[in-house]
Amino acid sequence: MNINLWKEIVSFTELKKYPQLPCPHCLNIKLTLDETSIQKRTISEEILKKNNRKYREQKNVNVKKNKNQIEQLSQGDGFWLKLLAVAGSTYMDLIDPFNGKQFLFNSFFTCENCNASVTATGIYLQPLKLSEQAPEKSPMIKIDHFSPTIPMIEISKNVPSDIHTELNDAFKHFHFDPLSAASKLRRAIEQFCVDFQLKGKNLHQKICSLKEKYPEEAEYLEALKLIGNEGTHDHDVSEIDLLHAFEIVQFVLEIYDRKARYKETQSNYEQLVSKFDEVKIQLRIPKLVKSQVN
Repeated sequence: MNINLWKEIVSFTELKKYPQLPCPHCLNIKLTLDETSIQKRTISEEILKKNNRKYREQKNVNVKKNKNQIEQLSQGDGFWLKLLAVAGSTYMDLIDPFNGKQFLFNSFFTCENCNASVTATGIYLQPLKLSEQAPEKSPMIKIDHFSPTIPMIEISKNVPSDIHTELNDAFKHFHFDPLSAASKLRRAIEQFCVDFQLKGKNLHQKICSLKEKYPEEAEYLEALKLIGNEGTHDHDVSEIDLLHAFEIVQFVLEIYDRKARYKETQSNYEQLVSKFDEVKIQLRIPKLVKSQVN
């Protein structure tokens, strides 16, 4: 899993720099935003702040940052320094994309490998242009929803479909609701316990029962359970927390590939034993027959 790739799109990203993503159809990292497909409609800042968590958070961060800069400059001596602080703050406000025009948008991504498409919807921020001669700044976008869902880790065909479904829901919610994504992650762990027929009255006891055979994976599942609990009962799960959790999930689910390889190896072993045991028997029989004849 490339955590740095997903970190790039956790918040608002320059349209021109939006990275290629894994294609849900062929799994190659060749899914590219088609800028010509973008359609947008205006939305008020008030509604956006109420309904979009990431916009609200980033807006508050920018306001606080500008306020701190003004306070630092204003503490200096001299009229011109204070005037510079006000002018600088005004300029930063003007060029800040979050103080420009806000839009809802939808678009298509197209895979350069298989030519399949994915739809995307989210927020589009257009910075104000200070003058006709001023260079146009790149818009910023934050995608909240992909359809079909973009896979954030590679899930083996050996993983049961119930686990795959819950993880896919976690990937879907990652982009707009980390708490729900964490809750879906917990459900995936619960499905894992069901599939392994782990015993216990609760999730903690079931994970503990895994330690005898898979101690390392059990420790990792315990950490994932805590993140799931936070998502279900509290409010302290970030996108970065989830990225680390998804990477751990990917490691734990390798159990299924190891089990599949063991079955293949066991089958090969039995075929070899069967074949060469027969050869040994055939080699022994002529000797027995010859000794009996003599």
